[in-house]
Amino acid sequence: MRVFDGPVRAAKCAIGLCEALKVIDLEIRSGFNFGQVEWIDSDTIGKSVNLSARVMELASANQIYAARDQVDVLSGSGIVTKKLVLLNSKNLTPNGKYFK
Repeated sequence: MRVFDGPVRAAKCAIGLCEALKVIDLEIRSGFNFGQVEWIDSDTIGKSVNLSARVMELASANQIYAARDQVDVLSGSGIVTKKLVLLNSKNLTPNGKYFK
């Protein structure tokens, strides 16, 4: 889990990390969400943290997933997204739109 000061920076970090780790044949999956988090010592909790984890569960190796709200914020950043078919996961909005 990593906390960023904005969704564009988070997306660019995830993209860069996936690309850099391919060089050593290591694969990761990422999911992100923006919103308020609560800090307890050096850990974060809250709805945004839970949603990020659920969105990440939808991704396969070398994929980065985000919900519609996050994708809307990325517009104009140069980050290209692809709409996915309906996906369901624990605690995600039924019939939600998710992107990679």
